Amino acid sequence: MSFQEYLSTLIPLIVFLALWGLIVLAYYALGLKRVGFDLKPYLLLFWRIKSLERILVRVSLRRRVSWLTVFDIGVAMGVGMMLYTVYFLVRNLLNLALRSGVFIEVAPPVPGLLYPWEHLPHVILALSITIFIHELAHGIALKMDGIPIKSMGVFLFTILPGGFVEPDEGVLVKSKAAIKLRVFAAGSFLNMVSFFIVLLIVLTTFQPAGALIVEVIEQSPAEAAGIEKWSVIYAINNIPIRGVDDLVRVLGSFKPRDTVMVNFIRPNGVYDSVTVILKEGLSGRAFLGVRISDFQRFIIGDLPYPIMFQLQFFVFWLIVILQSVALFNMLPLPVFDGGSFVRTIIDSAFKYRKGWARITYLAISNFCVILLLTNILATMWVWGWK
Repeated sequence: MSFQEYLSTLIPLIVFLALWGLIVLAYYALGLKRVGFDLKPYLLLFWRIKSLERILVRVSLRRRVSWLTVFDIGVAMGVGMMLYTVYFLVRNLLNLALRSGVFIEVAPPVPGLLYPWEHLPHVILALSITIFIHELAHGIALKMDGIPIKSMGVFLFTILPGGFVEPDEGVLVKSKAAIKLRVFAAGSFLNMVSFFIVLLIVLTTFQPAGALIVEVIEQSPAEAAGIEKWSVIYAINNIPIRGVDDLVRVLGSFKPRDTVMVNFIRPNGVYDSVTVILKEGLSGRAFLGVRISDFQRFIIGDLPYPIMFQLQFFVFWLIVILQSVALFNMLPLPVFDGGSFVRTIIDSAFKYRKGWARITYLAISNFCVILLLTNILATMWVWGWK
C-alpha cells in the first residue's frame, strides 16, 4: 500500500474525530445544555425539543378516531409481520441446509459485512429517515392514547442521526393491553406503510436503463479492457441492455474468445466503448467478469449520471432498511418492540399465571434469538466480508 493510499484510508477517521471535536467544543463553549442538548461520553448527542411535543399533540388529537383505526390495523399487521419474519428465518435456513431454494443474506447494516464502505452515506441517510418515521409513529400513538412523553427530539450517535421519543414508562406499563399493543406496533407499521409508498413511487417513476457493475473480477476480460466498478453497461454490439436479464441473455449468445463491443457509462458520467475478448467461464460459457445489478432512470426527464447513480443507491437502501426494520423489529426479542408486543399478549393470555407467562416468553424469545443469530452467522459463512 502506497503512502497516498494509506493516507486516503485515514481521511474518514480524521474527519470523524474533527467533527466530534468541534461538537464537544461547541457543547461546552456555548453552554448548549441550557437549550436542551445533552452530551454522553460514548459519542451520543441528544437535543430535546419541547416544541415537537406540541406539534405531536395537534397531529395525534386532530383526527383521533382515524388514528385509532389506523393503529388498530397496525396491531393486526404487527402480528402478521412477526409471524412472517419467523417463517422467513426458518425457511431461509432450510433453503441453505437442504439446498432447496435461494438463501437470502441476513445481517445488520454494518459496512464491511454485506456492503462496501462506499455505500455508508446512503445507509446512514436511509437509516436516519427510517428511525425518524419509526419514532414519529410511537409518539403519535402515545399522545393519541394519553400516555405522557417525558422528552422527544433528535440525536447523533457516532455518525448516525435520528429521532427519539421517551415515554413515561410507569404510565405505559399500567395501561390497557390494547393501548400498549398500539404503541409497540406503531413504529414497524408506519415503516412498512412507508416501504410500500416508496416502492410504489419507484415502480411508477423509474425504468430499467442498463446493467450496473457492482464488482469487476480480477484478471477478467472486463478488467483487462479497463471497465471500472460502478460503470453501467447499456449496449453490447449495439444490442440494447436494459438490465441484468438482458446482459445475461446477450452474453449467452456468444462463445468464449468472441470479440464484442461493450458500450458503457463510466462512474464519472463519461460515455465510453471498449473491445473485449470474452473468456471461458467455469460453466464453459462466455465470461465477461462482472457482477451486476439493474440500473434505473426516471421515466420522465432525467438527471446527470453521477447524481442518478447516487440516488439509485439511496432509494435501494431506503427500501431495504424500511422493510427490514419493519419486519425484524417485530421479532419477539427483548431489545425490539416485538418483545414488548409479544410480552403484552402473553401477559394477557396468562393473566393469573405469571410464572407460565414468563416461561412462555423466555422460550419464544430465546428461540428467536438463536434463529436470528444462526441466519447472520450463515450469511457470513456463505457470503463472507465485503
